[in-house]
Amino acid sequence: MREKFIEHARKNPWLLIAWAFYWAMVILGSFKFLERSFIWTFNDKLLHFVAYAVLAGLIFIGWANKPFLPRLMTTLGILALLAGVDEILQNLTGRDPSFDDWLADMAGAILTLISLTGLMVVRWFWRAYRSGQWRQAFLELLHPGGPDLEED
Repeated sequence: MREKFIEHARKNPWLLIAWAFYWAMVILGSFKFLERSFIWTFNDKLLHFVAYAVLAGLIFIGWANKPFLPRLMTTLGILALLAGVDEILQNLTGRDPSFDDWLADMAGAILTLISLTGLMVVRWFWRAYRSGQWRQAFLELLHPGGPDLEED
């Protein structure tokens, strides 16, 4: 099992980076003195927004070989769950959990996913325009890296 995990991490390090980033956020966020210093410098909600925007990008890119809609919905579901766990863990460390923080987390994740979806659509139009093969480009948009479904 360990070899399978290492091979998967070598092929696609984005999910491993996302996992490490999440736990770094949780661990650093559990220190009260860091919370006070960051809030004086930055807005708390802005930190939540940016952190989960980055995390959403890492997870979404990590599943680049999956079909688009399941990848989008799974990424959003995992981020909602991770944001909830983050807020629950804050309660255990003496910080106050907040639904507003969870909303800021989800806003950052959703904005990133919308942006990445827009970039995928622009890329699809560009590839379809350049190749003239609209059907093939559309199938690749729905299932990237899938079998060549063009019938000749």
